[in-house]
Amino acid sequence: MKEILFLIFGLVWSFNDAVSMDQVNYSKCFERNRTSFFCPDSQLHEFPENITKSIQYLDLTGNYLKIIPSDIGRFVELKYLNLGRNLLTGLPDNFKELCKLERLDLSNNDIHDITAGIGVITKLPNLRILNIKGNSITSLENLASEVVRAVDASHCSITNMTNTSLLGLPDLRSLTLAGNPLKTLQDIQSEKLKWLDLSTCRLNYLVADTFKKLPALEYLKLSHNPKLVYSTRKETLKHSSLKKLDASGCNLDRPGIHGLPSLTHVTLSHNMIHFLPDYIFVKNGALIHLNLSFNGLLRINACSLIGMPKLAHLDLSGNHLENISASAFRDNIELKSLNISHNGMRNFPRLVASVVNLDLSTNLIEYIPRDSLRNMWRIDSLILSGNRLERFETGMASRTLKTLILKENGILRLSTGSLENLPMLRNIDLSEAEKCNQHLIAQNSSYLQSIQQSYWVLLLTKKH
Repeated sequence: MKEILFLIFGLVWSFNDAVSMDQVNYSKCFERNRTSFFCPDSQLHEFPENITKSIQYLDLTGNYLKIIPSDIGRFVELKYLNLGRNLLTGLPDNFKELCKLERLDLSNNDIHDITAGIGVITKLPNLRILNIKGNSITSLENLASEVVRAVDASHCSITNMTNTSLLGLPDLRSLTLAGNPLKTLQDIQSEKLKWLDLSTCRLNYLVADTFKKLPALEYLKLSHNPKLVYSTRKETLKHSSLKKLDASGCNLDRPGIHGLPSLTHVTLSHNMIHFLPDYIFVKNGALIHLNLSFNGLLRINACSLIGMPKLAHLDLSGNHLENISASAFRDNIELKSLNISHNGMRNFPRLVASVVNLDLSTNLIEYIPRDSLRNMWRIDSLILSGNRLERFETGMASRTLKTLILKENGILRLSTGSLENLPMLRNIDLSEAEKCNQHLIAQNSSYLQSIQQSYWVLLLTKKH
């Protein structure tokens, strides 16, 4: 009998303790004069009951909620609601009473049908941002809202987009469809859409006029579609106002951007572009940033990069370049940063270029001629780390160079005249050059302010 009474007492005590613990947890959830309630990952199985009607921000992410209570409409001041990572299948009809709601996150729930599950959002007059990613939604056909501007429907089960898919969202500006099993796009249509993410899908081929019914489109992300091709000898993707394109990690054997004249930023890394024909970019005069890294590029001709006078940043790293024509960058008069690292360059390229920052790290360069920088009249920073330099005593000359990185080269000799033709030099990094003759370095002390040496770093700083 005593054992039974003891057990009952223990259960009652445990229950009371659990209730009080929930109350304590709830009290900790309130912030900002009780207008915010943040209780993520709190193992809640039911919607909290003690939330004030004046709440404006409510976060119940990562719980076990299956049902939204019928009195949800009492939160008339609510602007932000995050119900992501729960077990919801839909929203109640009185959800429409949240007339001030601007942002709604329903990501990673158990929603299958838009009409039956979340059709009520049509009646939310101020909803601007909707997140439904990670649900088992197969189509956006019935998603409707006159005011929603951004939708994240990534990692759902959408296989196709047609000319009617977005008609219920007339004010849509941003759409994320990344990670869906999308294979085709059929005349996708939206008058105001500016930002479209189609990365990590299953796209194979895009015809030239795929996006012609998206007149306002400015940013397009197509990255990590490993079978995707959008340009052939006969046709290429076309759009008059597209400004930014990311097609990294696709199946491209050519840039194929001559049908996109307004582009300013292009990322084409990790494709199979082995060769750049002459004048391939002549119709891309607005380009500012171009990334062609890790493509297996074998060479850059003298006329490969003509037609891009505004180009400021060019990444050619991770290719198979052994030589680059000295005049390859003569037309890129605004070029500031040039990355040629991780290639097979054996000779220092004597470029005619306006480049400010030049990265030649991790190549096979063994010798730096004295006149290497003669035609780089704006050069400020030169990175030569990870090459095969053992000597640096040629007296390389530049009136503008301020930073010189020579680390990880195993330099054995640095003569007294090595730096005297670099009057603006402020920093030289010889990290991991343990064998460097410190006596010869010390002889340069007349114009070096200090020598800072540690086990890994030897940094010389020049007087200002």
